[in-house]
This record gives sequence, structure tokens and C-alpha cells, in this order.
Amino acid sequence: MYNGDWLEKMSFEDVLKLAGNFTVAQMMERDMFQKRKKEGKEINMVEFMYPLMQGYDSVPIKADIELGGTDQLFNLLAGRPIMQSHGLVPQNVMTMNILVGTDGTQKMSKSLGNYVAIFDTPNEMFGKIMSIPDSAMMDYFELLTDINLDEANHKITSHPRNAKVELAKNIIEFFHSAAAADTSEQDFITKFVKKEVPDKMPDFEVETNEIGILNLLTKITAFTASNSDARRLVQAGAVSIDGKKVIDPKAMIIITDEPQVLKAGKRKFGRIKLV
Repeated sequence: MYNGDWLEKMSFEDVLKLAGNFTVAQMMERDMFQKRKKEGKEINMVEFMYPLMQGYDSVPIKADIELGGTDQLFNLLAGRPIMQSHGLVPQNVMTMNILVGTDGTQKMSKSLGNYVAIFDTPNEMFGKIMSIPDSAMMDYFELLTDINLDEANHKITSHPRNAKVELAKNIIEFFHSAAAADTSEQDFITKFVKKEVPDKMPDFEVETNEIGILNLLTKITAFTASNSDARRLVQAGAVSIDGKKVIDPKAMIIITDEPQVLKAGKRKFGRIKLV
């Protein structure tokens, strides 16, 4: 087992020999460097050294296989020729897809603040996972659960909120317990879903399983007098479905057999469901 005993200082001659395993052309094949070259951005020589040093890690470890994210593929592969130059059998490389952060666009990162920490409390985990965009749910189901992907896709399509609840509870159960998952769900409902939601509200039936948010606000519920009013309300962050804000005026809302609570502004509530 690797315990760090191999650590030693490298001479400048050692570094030059290490760099001799690659050409500038090979370095420039890296996606990150290609992108920056097209954008006219500078590439520092020091940046060429990072994959070399990461690749060299596999030499003293005598790695059989190295695991990493798809964004590290170039660095992982760099270890193969370096190992070969030291008389070792080149390692195999296995990569995994990168988990997108809670913003749904960039990879999960503590520095970006879009992460769910494995040491988060169950309530923190539940709240963060419920905040992810619907478009990111399949990535989470695939990378973080054992749920069948066809089944997960059906759940997301038929009732995205329920699918997200199941996703959150599944993850919390893995890191904490089933009881903690149930408790965090109830805490979330108490704090966010039921907050300021009246017991009595009008019911609205929708004939199609998908409808634009503007049509829902103007034609179905008449919560707004015009599409312009509805658009302003949405862009102001004052519209939500089951406690989740709808901020895109072009958003299409999935209508299901199970009632969902539509909130528009501070005082307008209604239950919407499929006919």
C-alpha cells in the first residue's frame, strides 16, 4: 500500500528527463489548451508541468489502474509513457462522468459553492438536492444511486418533484439512514412547502400534461391579467410550483394526476392537476 515513503526531491535533470516523454504538439492536444488557443488566451509553461507531475505519481506507486473524472483523462494518460520510460507496465485508466453541481451547469465544486458535502446534515442535503434543476436529475440518479435509469427517467417525466424527493432520500439514506431521510423530508415540507400555504385554495384542471407557465397563469388560473403581467411575475421570482420557483417565462410545466400547488405573488394559491 502506498504510504508516501517514496517521496524524494527531484533534480532539474530529473524534471528535464520527465518532460522528454512528451512533445509540445502532444500537450496541445489537451482539450483545455485547444479551447484557450482558439480563444486567444495565453498558456503558461508551468501548466505543461502539471500533467507530467501527476503522471509521475504512478511510477513510485507502480499503479495497475488509476481512476479519475473525465476532465482528468489527459493527466491520467500521461502516466502511461512515463511509467514505460521507467521500465514499468503502463497503467490502465478508468474515468467517470463529472457530477454537475447544484446550479446544474458547472461541475460540483466547493470553491464554486454548488456542492453537497458528504458531511452535510440530512436536512442540508435534502434542501440542496431539492434545489437542483430538473435537467440535472438524471446525472444524479446515474452517478449517485442504484435506481434503474429507465425507471428514473419515467419518474422525472411524470412527476419531477416526487422524483427529486426520492433522489434526495436515496442519497441521504446512503450517507446517514432511512430514518434521517424521512425526517429531513418532513422538515423540508414543514419549512418550505407548507410555509404560508393556506388549507383552502381553488382547484384547476388542465387538459394537457404540459403547459407553458404564462398560459397557466393567464388562461387556466387567471392569476394574471395578461402574458406581460405573468412574465414580470415570473422574472421577479414570485411564481412557484410546490415550493420550487419558476424563473424562466418560457418554462413548460409538467401537469400530473397528483395535485401541485401553484403560487403566484404573495397571496394567490391554486392546486393544478391533469383532467
